Amino acid sequence: RRAELASGQQWVDLIRERARVLDEHLDSPDTAAECLMQLYAYQADDEALTGDLIGLLRRAERFDDAAQILRERIEVAEESAAPPGEIAALLVRLSNLLSQDLGNPEGARNALERALEAVPEYPSALAELARMHKHDEDWEAYAEARKREAEAAEEEATAEEALLEAAEVYLDKLDDHDSARGCLDRVLSQDPKHLGALQGMADLAVADADFDRALKLYERQLRLVHEPEPRAELL
Repeated sequence: RRAELASGQQWVDLIRERARVLDEHLDSPDTAAECLMQLYAYQADDEALTGDLIGLLRRAERFDDAAQILRERIEVAEESAAPPGEIAALLVRLSNLLSQDLGNPEGARNALERALEAVPEYPSALAELARMHKHDEDWEAYAEARKREAEAAEEEATAEEALLEAAEVYLDKLDDHDSARGCLDRVLSQDPKHLGALQGMADLAVADADFDRALKLYERQLRLVHEPEPRAELL
């Protein structure tokens, strides 16, 4: 009743509060979503509102409705020439929803391709693409996606993690020693003392039956490790 009598910002605040109570205290995300839909009709460009509404729709398992709102936001963003990063972020969210909630991997990949057209090395698009390849056990595509993630990563630790995982896939899943070595070399070129990369090189040497090289790599790791537990694992 108060919401009906209110106007302007007061009305907005009352509707949002009603939605919060319905969701958090009455465990009714569906009804809460209906409240926010009232606001969305007038404030479709409010990013925070859109995010909250999509979250409620997903919790209410109204996945088609959530996808439709994202498609609307993407269309508006593209028509208004929004920044490419903004469009890519919306497309990644749509891809995630299509893949995880609606079981539509083809649509999800299409959304990711559009995201990467907007921003060719968009990190979260590459990460989502890698996740999908891993789920499908498409190991070659997964390793390539992880390498692309490493190229796009802004933080060195993120790049190293992606390269180490790609190397592991090349070695264990694809038996491609050269590609695995290439990934590890890239890590060691940035950090010659990186223990994970040195261990990967040792594993490669063992796989190649080059036991002298493997022993040297283990000894090199031992010189870098001083704590008892990690040393024990190497020994």
